[in-house]
Amino acid sequence: MGQRSQQMVHDFIYGKKARNGSDYRQITVNGWKQMSYDSKTIWSYNTILARINREKNYIVMHEETRDCYGPTTREHYDSLENAIPGHYKVYYKNSIENVLNEVDNLLKLQARARLKDYSNEILTKIQRLYDYLELIKYDKRKKDYRSIEKRVKLIGLNKKNLKESILEIEAKYKKQVEKARRKQNRLYADRRQKELNKFLETDTIKYDPDFIGVRLKVKDGILYTNNYVQVPEKEARIIYKRYVSGKTILGMKLQEYKVVVATKNQVKIGCTTICRQELDRVLGVN
Repeated sequence: MGQRSQQMVHDFIYGKKARNGSDYRQITVNGWKQMSYDSKTIWSYNTILARINREKNYIVMHEETRDCYGPTTREHYDSLENAIPGHYKVYYKNSIENVLNEVDNLLKLQARARLKDYSNEILTKIQRLYDYLELIKYDKRKKDYRSIEKRVKLIGLNKKNLKESILEIEAKYKKQVEKARRKQNRLYADRRQKELNKFLETDTIKYDPDFIGVRLKVKDGILYTNNYVQVPEKEARIIYKRYVSGKTILGMKLQEYKVVVATKNQVKIGCTTICRQELDRVLGVN
């Protein structure tokens, strides 16, 4: 932001008048009014940034302005906020529904977060909302206020004990996320089990998410893998017998596939990994 705009923000806070004694001042850029203020209000273009009460030492920032307008207005807003004296009380005016929706989204992020803690941000937004409602002496008898209280209650917030309420909601969302994760894992496991049963043509082998490599089956003299490789069973057994006898099989070919890895726990032929346990299960029967 330019030096003139920064000076404008400072002059507004301290109530500096125009040279002609007027409370109203403005600066223009290329013929366009960029910033202006009077005794109580400051604008970015035609949008209110804040209203000030110098007698009672407080300022009401129009937070929705920062959220809804362009980068220059956001710079004006941030510069004004940073220039507020430390002894001033700062209130934040925003759409109540926007604030509550933001809090709801932050709670969902908090439930999934591993490194970042959103609690302070959540508490700040809610506290700002209640501070502003208290400032304007919002009529609790109004239907709108009752709607706000219902909305707050709906997402589980407790006005009197915000910190405790946040912890409770975090726990609730984490429980929901964990429940959804377990359900997703269960559905995935069920789907993989059905695929395995179809391939093996039996339901005797249970799907294991930690199983490494492919599954095998022999049918009509052909060894099949569940990644769609087919080789003659007879040739596969020749390599398998050398493998279990401790002889080297590196470099041997099974059809067009070459043995590239052979350890005591697994064999890799081409790009297909087969664990020793699976080889024994299928080829060690004869």
